[in-house]
Amino acid sequence: MITGAATGIGAATAKLLAHKAENLILHTGRNRESLSELALTIENCSTHLAIGDLANGSTFDELTAIVEKLGALDVVISNAGFPEWSKFGELSDESLQRSLDINVKAFHNIITRFLTKLENSKSARVIAISSFLAHRFQLDDTYVPAAAASKAALEGLVKSLAMQLAPSKIPVNAVVPGYIKKDGPNHTPPSKAVLDKLLGRIPMGRLGLPGEVAALIDFLTSDSAQYITGQCIAIDGGLTV
Repeated sequence: MITGAATGIGAATAKLLAHKAENLILHTGRNRESLSELALTIENCSTHLAIGDLANGSTFDELTAIVEKLGALDVVISNAGFPEWSKFGELSDESLQRSLDINVKAFHNIITRFLTKLENSKSARVIAISSFLAHRFQLDDTYVPAAAASKAALEGLVKSLAMQLAPSKIPVNAVVPGYIKKDGPNHTPPSKAVLDKLLGRIPMGRLGLPGEVAALIDFLTSDSAQYITGQCIAIDGGLTV
């Protein structure tokens, strides 16, 4: 199961994991067209699509129906999320709650719903996609309290779940991307001035690629990574060093 799978990291991960999955459950909040196009490109396994806001219980009902139909769930990749760029004085209660609902509560709900299925799997993995914003609290004149708090809370859930599931030999980890090149129909590329400003923050001097993050996720789902758990692994070109 990959949430936030329509574009970017989620889509790249779906394409990469298709080589070893019998079924992929692909979710998007509202980007139905891109998710459907992604599914058409995947020929190695069956795809099952779910569209809906993860703050809405009916979306979890749809995901649950798919899992029950398939009868098992081995891997959860919790990728759905968004950055809230408002700083203190601008950030509303509603916007803060929205960040917590999508980045924290949704992960909790996914695990709560499918914990038994994961515990019954012989190859279970849980991977949450965090953000460098949980580790960099000032970016020039930009402050991101909602994103920082919600992604830091997500990492806390990951570590706690990792300890709970360690006796069951189920690895649970977070991947922490830096600035990753965007794609998708609703993305507007930054101006050269903005891009140069972003690249100036990154020691390696370039944006990361969705495929690079997907490769790390692929590794964490493999047998070679079964002794890695409770970790928050940055892939950010040195941004958070």
